[in-house]
Amino acid sequence: MAINQIGNCSIKGIVNVLAPTTELNSEIIDDALAFQSRTGISTRKVETSLKNPIKEYFSQGLKKLISELDWDVKEIDVLICITQTPDILFPSISARLHGDFNFSPTTMCFDINLGCSGYVYGLQVATSLLNTLPSATSKAIVCVGDISTRVIPKDDASLRPLFSDGVSITAIEKKQGIYPSIYYNLETYGNGSEAIKSEHEHNSQVMKMNGIDVFNFSYQFVPANIRALLKNYSLTLPEIDFAIFHQANKMINESIRKAVGLSENQTLYSIEKYGNTAIASIPITLVEHKNHFSQEASKLLLCGFGVGFSIGTCVLTLEKSIVLATFAFNED
Repeated sequence: MAINQIGNCSIKGIVNVLAPTTELNSEIIDDALAFQSRTGISTRKVETSLKNPIKEYFSQGLKKLISELDWDVKEIDVLICITQTPDILFPSISARLHGDFNFSPTTMCFDINLGCSGYVYGLQVATSLLNTLPSATSKAIVCVGDISTRVIPKDDASLRPLFSDGVSITAIEKKQGIYPSIYYNLETYGNGSEAIKSEHEHNSQVMKMNGIDVFNFSYQFVPANIRALLKNYSLTLPEIDFAIFHQANKMINESIRKAVGLSENQTLYSIEKYGNTAIASIPITLVEHKNHFSQEASKLLLCGFGVGFSIGTCVLTLEKSIVLATFAFNED
């Protein structure tokens, strides 16, 4: 069933790793102000080197998150990596991280190929798996992110100004009977799968996107997905402290916000500073506003949507004063 609830689990920390180079849209397009007025995007983070694989981005974030939480990797039960831009096809990123960090042989490790709904899907998969384990306490790590600019030609003036490169690492803990339920609604509309896709061009894969189709699918299906989740569990908009959408672009997100009935004050953005950071955009935005989450527990609505056409929405409670950090990838 697309709509479901999972108890006993809570996010304990999020660490984001962004590409080290800032690219100004004013440097690559003629009318950057007009573009910003439509999309909300001014600057982006771009990986300019071909030698830095996404696995190393995940590795740097994972190392910091484990250190900040003082977690023993031997006690981590699930490790999931979600990306559409792996540095190699196989073996999986999760298996290689497993070896690098010396996880326990009993740690479940696998990768998922999913787009901008991937963060919510990853939370659902991880919390589901933790609840299948017999122990009262268990732990999971979910790594998400893309180096999107590697599949976008530098001269593509329609896509290049939209996307940033970065990843996010989330720690999840299960404690039986302690944490409130997380509510999910996961859907796919495969008739929209051609709206964003990769094509083989000049011996490489490149991203293609039909912006009108993306807007139409987003506006048609995302608000309905959110409303269905809220209705199913008798959740109301005033209960939601903050909503964070995948940072597609400001025009799409504002259309969704208004259709759902969320206020401007409830809806958080990072798009002006970071652009569209693909799968990692939700946790990157969350950490960008970490001061909101340092005083008391907050009820959040998270919604990712995109490639597929796939949608994932969840409502969860974020505890106060958890680990929330963002830093730039260290190339040394």
